Amino acid sequence: GEPPFWLFVVLISAVLFCQQLLIPNINAAAMRPLADVAGTGAAVLGMVSGVLGAVIGELINRRFDGTITPLAIGFVVAGAVAMAAWRRAETVRVDV
Repeated sequence: GEPPFWLFVVLISAVLFCQQLLIPNINAAAMRPLADVAGTGAAVLGMVSGVLGAVIGELINRRFDGTITPLAIGFVVAGAVAMAAWRRAETVRVDV
């Protein structure tokens, strides 16, 4: 669909704001067990997130049809994958 531009801007701004609050904290939590090799851990984390972002972005870009539908579907799928990963991580939690 095609929502009004102002609505799209407000909603995408809210999503990006929340991502900017979460991502640094999630990265810090991921680095906690890697204190001895923090530089290598940060490099690997940055490389993996960059490559995955580029690949997923290209997959969404290929489905662009002039509407925001592919972007919305991408957000929903990414959210579902993140929720599944979080639930899986909760079942195999290891105290560090």
